[in-house]
Amino acid sequence: MKNFLLRSRTLGVFVFLFFGALPVAVASPLSLTYQGRILTSDGVPLEHNNVKFLFEIANPTGTCVIYRELVEGINMANSLGVFDVPIGVGGRQYPADPLYKLSDAFVNSVIHSCAGGATYTALDGDVRVLKVQFYDGTAWRQISPSNVIRSVPFSLMAHSASKLGSLGPNDFVQKNNVPAAGCLAGQVITFDGSNFSCVTDAAGAGGISDVQAGTGISVSGTTIKTVSVAFGSSAGTVAQGNDLRFSDARAPAGAAGGDLSGNYPHPLVSKIQTTPVSATAPSSAGQVLRFDGGTQYVPSFLNVADLRTATAAAQFPAVSCTAAQTLSYSSVTDQFSCVNISLSAVVSPGLNGNVLTSNGTEWVSQAPPAGNTVSWVEKTSNYTASGGDHIFANTSGGPFTITLPANPSANDVVRIVDNSQSFNLNALTINPNGNRFSGGAAKDWIQSEQGRSLTLTYQNPTYGWVVTQIDSVTVPPLYTSWNPLDKASTLVLSNSFKDVTGTSSAWNSVRGNSSKASGKWYFECKVVQVKSGTPEAMVGVASSSATLAGAYIGSSVAGRGYQVQGGFTYGATYTGSKPALAAADVMGIAVDFAAGTLSYYKNGVYQGQFSSLPAGDVFPAASIGNDAVTKIQLLTGASQLVYGPPAGFTAWD
Repeated sequence: MKNFLLRSRTLGVFVFLFFGALPVAVASPLSLTYQGRILTSDGVPLEHNNVKFLFEIANPTGTCVIYRELVEGINMANSLGVFDVPIGVGGRQYPADPLYKLSDAFVNSVIHSCAGGATYTALDGDVRVLKVQFYDGTAWRQISPSNVIRSVPFSLMAHSASKLGSLGPNDFVQKNNVPAAGCLAGQVITFDGSNFSCVTDAAGAGGISDVQAGTGISVSGTTIKTVSVAFGSSAGTVAQGNDLRFSDARAPAGAAGGDLSGNYPHPLVSKIQTTPVSATAPSSAGQVLRFDGGTQYVPSFLNVADLRTATAAAQFPAVSCTAAQTLSYSSVTDQFSCVNISLSAVVSPGLNGNVLTSNGTEWVSQAPPAGNTVSWVEKTSNYTASGGDHIFANTSGGPFTITLPANPSANDVVRIVDNSQSFNLNALTINPNGNRFSGGAAKDWIQSEQGRSLTLTYQNPTYGWVVTQIDSVTVPPLYTSWNPLDKASTLVLSNSFKDVTGTSSAWNSVRGNSSKASGKWYFECKVVQVKSGTPEAMVGVASSSATLAGAYIGSSVAGRGYQVQGGFTYGATYTGSKPALAAADVMGIAVDFAAGTLSYYKNGVYQGQFSSLPAGDVFPAASIGNDAVTKIQLLTGASQLVYGPPAGFTAWD
């Protein structure tokens, strides 16, 4: 470790007063000069090529730092340790006020703010302490003891020649601007915006000529005027502060207006927002004030016809349902409708305990087969199934999820039937609860086929839940698709939820139905069709916190996107100069969680990457803007990919 000395011959702060060559007084430079020589304890001079100095001007005790400045880049190579450093032109670190000057630190009889939060009241005659540190290329060194500045540096304070105290030139009037001849007795000086002049005031003697009295005011006297106010409780008088009337409740009087009629203090409410209110009083409990649809509000009971949707449509059918129909509610339209009960004919119930059995052409009522009785349960909201459950999944009131058993045994069976014929309107989600579907991925299976009936049998951990019976449709998809339950409502999904298109003029987004948090994964987005001109669509990834409705992926740090027109989007910033996508083009997207990168490949050719990923789990994502034509298809699973993953990456399942 080096020990540095400052030779006393050069130690100190040398303050100079600079004089300009002009014949008028000007402010001097706002800086001090600090000179000296730095030697090690064995006499070796400091000759580092990048020395830094930290100057602090403090109160007399050194406890309050008023000014701090860092001067960098002092080249002392071949200097024999001699330095000449200005104070006042470096990087000021305190205070932060951009108008603060070095000279302000020496002003007494004011309160100074200290670095760290305290204050210091400078007394007349107070000195200042200069603390100095320097960085020699290896460490910071303190020059000790600190220097005492016993008087305000003369050349520095010459700056105040531009001011008188805190007042500048614009705060004074020069004597030669006042009329040279002076003003006469009784005149005053006035300024018209450009010049000063002498004028005679109204009285002619520099005073007020007269005082005129108004109502309730009297004036007396000749040379000295006395103004009096008449106090009292009658008209034309002024109430005093202790007037007892101020403590009384002053009821309003006169005719009421607006939506009120009659007279104050007891007006009547005759209108609401200018619409008349019937003068007839309510006659029975339960009545409400109801607009009659014509001219006024009247007391009335509410009826079914009064129930309306947000768009003012009737919530219930205008005619009654038939004997073979029932009311069904749709959350999409917020309305009830009459739907047919799904039986070919009305069947006589027969004996108590009978069940309905199909004979191939019609339903009949008969006793259940001996030893083969099955109990069915109807569910209309989220439900966790047990082995052996037979479930009527009624989604007519809205979509929900059936979660399969978490720890099933071999040959456990769960049967699910769309008894309300509404899976196509409100999809049912089957959650495998961490197990597989038919040897595929452990992800949700969305049911959207009307009248779907299926039986799931658990085989083993390798194959998980196997579809042993299904009506009218194929086995569940083994790979990720767009999630109908995780999208903006204006987006339309088709082709088993693999395709997405838009219907709105605003940006809206959709996420896939599976996510990843580690590893190296690859999926593709194919442009099935594209709007001519300026298509508005993008593909990429988004976290679960990304906003979908009214937003695009990349509008925040929760998503990353590639614009179909060509370019990256991230944090609401668009970077162009990338190839646009046309119909049939395929954009490959590779997610590397270890490296934290997201790479894009147009038709197998690398296009660049993001160097960061959204926080948390990442989902495939797409966005559609003011574009009802462009259609984006999600491709996952090795068998669906067009170009396949890059080396080291695995197909997103």
